[in-house]
Amino acid sequence: MRVTVPVADAHAHASPLGLGASRISKKFREHGGWFIALVSLPPQHYGLPQTLEGAIKAIKLHVKQCDEARKAGVKVACIAGVHPAFIDHLIKRSGGSASNVISFVRENIMKLLARMIDEDKLQGIGEFGRPHYKSIPESFAANDALLLTALEIIRDHGGVLHLHLEQGGQITVESVETMVNSLGLRNTKSVILHHSSAGMALHACRKGLSATIIGRSEPLAQAKRLGALCVEAESDYIDDPKRPGVVMYPWEIAEAVNQLLSADAELLEFLHKVMVDNISNVYGVKPP
Repeated sequence: MRVTVPVADAHAHASPLGLGASRISKKFREHGGWFIALVSLPPQHYGLPQTLEGAIKAIKLHVKQCDEARKAGVKVACIAGVHPAFIDHLIKRSGGSASNVISFVRENIMKLLARMIDEDKLQGIGEFGRPHYKSIPESFAANDALLLTALEIIRDHGGVLHLHLEQGGQITVESVETMVNSLGLRNTKSVILHHSSAGMALHACRKGLSATIIGRSEPLAQAKRLGALCVEAESDYIDDPKRPGVVMYPWEIAEAVNQLLSADAELLEFLHKVMVDNISNVYGVKPP
């Protein structure tokens, strides 16, 4: 497939139980892909137990998947963390007692993530944030506490932060902005609101944050119409063999780019900004 601009996927997942990072990256490259941000999954996606120890094993396994993707010829930002839904699961299993969960995560997993950034094994952390569904109050409080710790890590160690949040529009963005400002984080574009709507992405752009939107033609076109120029495109591909193609395959982003350019060649500048310039500004990488 011929693409006019290099294609980037700013948020995707890979698992050896699915296609795996090597096969995903090779096919993505064949479709014009040059960069992919690979984000870790909760441990059950790797066939590991849903425990805190399983989460640590999942992070280390994920780093190996990132290495496989690099060998396949694409540039990779390796992102790992503790998904809000996994924290929600642990707290519910503990009967709503969040203190032990938060303590273990901070002392073991968060410190591990900071070390891995220092060692350049990770280029960022995520997903952190809040559940996007109804849950118990303890879960939201615990996830907000860990979100603050995640912000402290990227403030002190560098890298980016991928956030998983509710689709609350402007108020969601303002809640993140308040946390960012309270911690004195200067590189605000390193805070990325993952899987945003085009409307919420616009609010993020106005606050100096970053946002990813699904890399289909309609969300990309809407972001252009609204003027959400800080956006990056993501597939959010889960690589689950039980649900093939969910949410979309990374190479389908190239199909969306071609579709948009076929309809309106004047979108070239905007799509180059999304696929190249914004990736370069946030991650410090450039196409080969």
